[in-house]
Amino acid sequence: MTLHRASLPHFPSSTPARLRSSASYDHHSNHKELKPASHSTPLESTPLLAHQDTTTTPQNMSPLDQTLEKVGMGLYQWKLLVLCGFGWMCDNMWLQSVAVILPRVQIHFRVSDRWIGLLSTSIFTGMMVGAWTWGNFSDSYGRRHPFNGTLLMTSVFGLLCGFSPSFEVLCFLLFCLGTGVGGSMPTDGMLFLENIPKTRHYLLTALSFFFSIGAVIASVLGLVFLPGQSCHEPAPNETLLCNPELENRGWRHLLIALGVITFILFGCRVILFKLQESPKYLMATGRTADAIIVLEIISQHNGDSLQLSPADVEDDQEDYDDVMQSQRQRRAGYTALAETTNGASNSVWDVMKSSLDDFTGRIEYLFTPHWRLTTILVWTIWTTVAFGYTCFNVFLPKYLEKRIGMGGDGLEKTLRDYVLYTVAGCPGSILGAWLIETRLGRKYSMVLSTFLTAIGTLVFITVRTEKGVIMSSMAISLAATLMYAVIYGYTPEVFTPPMIRGTACGIASALSRLAGILAPMIAGIMMITSIYLPMYLSVCMFLISCACMLFLPVETRQQSTTRTHSPA
Repeated sequence: MTLHRASLPHFPSSTPARLRSSASYDHHSNHKELKPASHSTPLESTPLLAHQDTTTTPQNMSPLDQTLEKVGMGLYQWKLLVLCGFGWMCDNMWLQSVAVILPRVQIHFRVSDRWIGLLSTSIFTGMMVGAWTWGNFSDSYGRRHPFNGTLLMTSVFGLLCGFSPSFEVLCFLLFCLGTGVGGSMPTDGMLFLENIPKTRHYLLTALSFFFSIGAVIASVLGLVFLPGQSCHEPAPNETLLCNPELENRGWRHLLIALGVITFILFGCRVILFKLQESPKYLMATGRTADAIIVLEIISQHNGDSLQLSPADVEDDQEDYDDVMQSQRQRRAGYTALAETTNGASNSVWDVMKSSLDDFTGRIEYLFTPHWRLTTILVWTIWTTVAFGYTCFNVFLPKYLEKRIGMGGDGLEKTLRDYVLYTVAGCPGSILGAWLIETRLGRKYSMVLSTFLTAIGTLVFITVRTEKGVIMSSMAISLAATLMYAVIYGYTPEVFTPPMIRGTACGIASALSRLAGILAPMIAGIMMITSIYLPMYLSVCMFLISCACMLFLPVETRQQSTTRTHSPA
């Protein structure tokens, strides 16, 4: 398969956006022009939320946005919601599986508390690399390849993890797995957002429901495989009485089962669904004719038949194109691919150089005056929230074992309580979809849920009864899922230009993975002093996140009628 790099067209800055395409439209010349929807045109179906924001109107939408409203939220979009949800489900499924198997792996390979955190650090490192790589890849080559490639990589390395002969090999395979699954959340969320009407953007938070289901699957499978096939952690000053190679194989079976599930989900994406390229991406790269074809195919899939003209798919890209073009012109030594004179070997270098130039240009654009504060705050929020949540979550089974009990019954009870913890998070995404459409909007919904997560963590630290430990952990799960649902929905919404969205979301995700790398290592060292120190650190990180959220300059609930970013 040959990938053709989708570089931006090089038009003079004064050229109108509607002329920025070299495509031919002859085969559409007889099509009727799509008429913009009027104020009174109803949506395809009744809004999920009675108080849904209705300020997004054709007057403040681009022609492409109006066309997406006409296409509606049909069968194609609902299928895409489920299949993108599979990627989010796998992300959390594998993360939670590491937390579930961590005590068993520690016993199996006789790893000390100081170094066991490398298990989660490995997968987070891979996720950081994957988020950056797949995010940048999707902005350069399109959204379709990451959609399938991420889950394929995850399934292959997930299966291999179950056969790891040593702790070092397991860490390496988890790193490779992370490079696949790490790209799912930034690319899948972006793809879904670019294929649905603006008036349905709140549905992006529904992907977090699948995120929660992933944790439930991992914890339930842990309850199935681990109790009867695990060596139990010995009490202090006692020796391990069982043979790990023969009696501690439950964690291997769990990883193999998750690998099989991931491969099935990959198969569903490939066999049951024909993904079309994002029309937003196509227009951002000047492929107007392709965008028209894609939208007509999607419309037919939904049981309708739209006939479109180039005017129906114009998008607001002028500002981005102008800034990128001027940045390219400022860079000394820039040479277009068409001007290559040194043969094929030089073409490869030029492709790499041009890709790097485009990436650098997207970063520069994110730090133009009108984007700088949003970029810094959003990336800081992702980093601090991930650090705080990882400090708590990755060692939660270990916390529960120490606080509730050890031994045969203690392990099974701990896993049952962990299932309750994951199930408690499922309503968070539904609550988030409702909350962001209230007067709180995206911004203050983030603040509220993050503050509640901090309070829940403080309660977890202070309670001493078994019932209190379980109830407080369930409250944290609900609040944290709500928090992540809003953050994951806000980020691709606030970065509106399609050609920076993948990079912005990818770097945000990569920074969260970097925090996930550091958090287990720091928490593991802190646990030597006290089991509660990492949780106090979590609280501090959540409160810092709250402060950053309060200073966010954009509320995306009414983004189309309030502030619009433009380069200075």
